[in-house]
Amino acid sequence: MVDYTYSDDGMPIPKHTGAFANPFASEEDVTNIFDIREDGFDVTLSLANGNISWVSVSGNKGVRSKGLFKKKKGVAEEVLPLEDILGVKIKRRKTTAQHEGEGMCQGFTIYAFQVFGPNNLKERIIELEHPSEKICKEYCEKITDYLDAIKDRPKSMKLYIQSHAGPHNSNNIYKQKIQHLFEAANLIVDSTEIQHNEYVKQEMIHLELDQYDCICCVGGDGTVSKLTTALLNKIQANKHIDLKNGLTPARCHIPLGIIPTGTTNQAAKSVLGQLDPVSAAINIILGRTAAVDVVSIFHKDKFLQWGFICQYGFAGNVLKLAKKYNRVGLGSKGLDAAVVKALSKSKFRMYECDIEYLPADPLPVEQNYNVCRTGCDVCVPIDASKQDDNTSDVVEECIVQPFNSSSNSNDFNSLSDTENLSEEVLEDNPWKASKGSYYHVGLYCIPGNCEVAPEGLSKFTHLSDGAMELVLVKDCSRRDFIRYLKRHGNHKNQLDFPFVEVHRVKEVRFKPRYPMGWNYNDTKYNEVEDRMKSIKHRMSIQGIKSGDAFIIDGENGSTHTPSPRRADSVEDLDDLDDTDEDDEVDDVSPTGSRTGSEHKNNNIYKRQDNVLVNSAPQDQRLVGLQYRQTFADEERWRRKKKVLKKEEKKRIKEESKIQTVWNIDNEICDDTLLSFRVHHGLLSVYGVGLSPDTVFINSPLSCLPLIN
Repeated sequence: MVDYTYSDDGMPIPKHTGAFANPFASEEDVTNIFDIREDGFDVTLSLANGNISWVSVSGNKGVRSKGLFKKKKGVAEEVLPLEDILGVKIKRRKTTAQHEGEGMCQGFTIYAFQVFGPNNLKERIIELEHPSEKICKEYCEKITDYLDAIKDRPKSMKLYIQSHAGPHNSNNIYKQKIQHLFEAANLIVDSTEIQHNEYVKQEMIHLELDQYDCICCVGGDGTVSKLTTALLNKIQANKHIDLKNGLTPARCHIPLGIIPTGTTNQAAKSVLGQLDPVSAAINIILGRTAAVDVVSIFHKDKFLQWGFICQYGFAGNVLKLAKKYNRVGLGSKGLDAAVVKALSKSKFRMYECDIEYLPADPLPVEQNYNVCRTGCDVCVPIDASKQDDNTSDVVEECIVQPFNSSSNSNDFNSLSDTENLSEEVLEDNPWKASKGSYYHVGLYCIPGNCEVAPEGLSKFTHLSDGAMELVLVKDCSRRDFIRYLKRHGNHKNQLDFPFVEVHRVKEVRFKPRYPMGWNYNDTKYNEVEDRMKSIKHRMSIQGIKSGDAFIIDGENGSTHTPSPRRADSVEDLDDLDDTDEDDEVDDVSPTGSRTGSEHKNNNIYKRQDNVLVNSAPQDQRLVGLQYRQTFADEERWRRKKKVLKKEEKKRIKEESKIQTVWNIDNEICDDTLLSFRVHHGLLSVYGVGLSPDTVFINSPLSCLPLIN
């Protein structure tokens, strides 16, 4: 629980007790006279008390003029805690020929901050004028030594700048508003501009994390997602942890800083409470962090990425249309146009899917509708002094996991097997199933505060409680769904509808369903290749490499040669044992002729390069010296390509009506067969969460009132 102090305006300020033990308790106070706002002050620096104070020499408040007709009262006495100082810098007057650090000393400048409302921090610059460089250096060195002794503050940073984020002004925002604060705080910044989508991933492979105290980015949700995935993958690689389904990852010991400048900034606003780049930079300098849950995402046992918010259905359609409209130049109006199009009769539809989820521990009744705020009781704190390298993920193993390849299925095809189980087994199974048609499927491990949802896409989700919210929007009318969308922009609970289901879960497995009557001619399908891929997949699960001619016994480490078997037909490939690696077939001569014609099916044979070939009569185009096509053959092939192209377009159109794409942190994911697992407090992000006194302003989508 975080304690609070209150400023003169009644604004709550987090009080970090016990975070800093003062090693300067025996230091003597230093007092000198400085000019502040054209008035003399006795400035006292007390390292023992941890503050710097100034008292007017004349005893009055020092009225000073500002502008031609304006007057502003000064301050007769003020005390500034040293912990509120970002940095100090000597003020000099220099000519154009002089370099940094040269010139006549005029005093020194204190860069501090002040609370300017809930979640909003503003920089405060205090100039203390004195002609003596010796006295100014003494003050600056003592203050700098005090700030360096605070262990939570970073000293070096790796910064990634996405210049194409949002309105393409990330570089200008950093240079005009952020860079001078980092320089005043003596923060060593190694900045890099992102060149392409895979740039962060490639850079992180060769990056020495021990050289930096934090990793930061200037951009939106897409940049945050890529940096989070690259950083966590680097941590797992350093700890020699394989990225496989069901892993227990190592916690990231390097905090992540986010300076929001993108089109969407849900991750930044959920942690910072607002989208001010200066407030984000001040939180980074002060070293204020909050633990955040992260979701690992897999596709058929293959790791895809780490994420915070995953949505399927309506949100996937909106994202796909918004990216399309942004390319044609709609800009900020692209989101409204995408929502209107997604709600049209041609696009607004339900999607059939099968969802398996592992329920998390329920919250107490009095905390079910608590909104995540700074110091909330639901977020489980993580003691950095006692935690080990690995996260404490505890996921209950069930007797039958329909989507688990190691139990009874390789390709997520065994959902129907649960119907044949006994009631006793199903009762002991902690996994729950939800099969049906949904307009929207959402997974949230952070609230997802944004412009269209000030209180969050899932307002009762917490940053670090070790669980995520599964939101399912079932069958409803179009008018009711628009009401559901409108409630995201006001203070009403958007989850309080009879057609909305909310589950608190630890792990989710998702599979889209195809209608029984849907069928098309797959011209690219090869039965032999499909069977061989299935066999190799089963062999890989058993630990057999594709180039080995023996089987490794996992119990005693012994090896033995598999018994040779032959595939007499395509159907016989399914009957091969899991230990059979390749079919024993006869070799062929370099010209391609084969031997062993006594077998039933001579169409399947292996070339000398160990490639399985089906030589059955097929529709092939013979070229070169073997065959010269006639005009009739060319016309026949041209017509066939036209038919194939038409069938492919029809397949894509029909498939778009059956399934859509995943919206993962506002990035499109075309893979639909996914599994998700939440990891408690895996990442530390600079920020303290939303203030308890945060005031939300209704900001619904402007296009919703126009839709009938």
